[in-house]
Order: sequence, then structure tokens, then C-alpha cells
Amino acid sequence: RAEFLRFQNLNNHALSLLDSLTKAYPTHALDDDIWVSKARIFSSMKQFEQAAKAYETIIEKHSQSIWADDA
Repeated sequence: RAEFLRFQNLNNHALSLLDSLTKAYPTHALDDDIWVSKARIFSSMKQFEQAAKAYETIIEKHSQSIWADDA
């Protein structure tokens, strides 16, 4: 659903949805995917510092993730 919102350029709504997921399910297996989505949204909004923080979170919290290399 968040990816669909992102596709519609409703970035703030997508970020809100992703934030609610990380708060509701902080240890879910999709947490690294959520952070990647957030980083991509921030990048598309030209908020590069926020994107970098999201990528850093992936590296710190999910160093064994498939996304860690990309981050």
C-alpha cells in the first residue's frame, strides 16, 4: 500500500503509513524493507539527509540483510 502511495506521489502519506508499521511491529522481518522504502521516498523528495539516516539505520539494525549492501 505504501508503494502504491509513493507511485501516486503521495509521499507524506506513504511515510506516515511506513512509520505506523515500524511503531506497531518494531521487530518484524520487513523492517529493513520499510527502511529502504523510506530512504527511496526521502531521496525522491530530495531530502538526502533523511535518506542517508534511513540507510544508516539499515546498516546498524540489519547488517545481515540483503539491503545492507545497497545501503
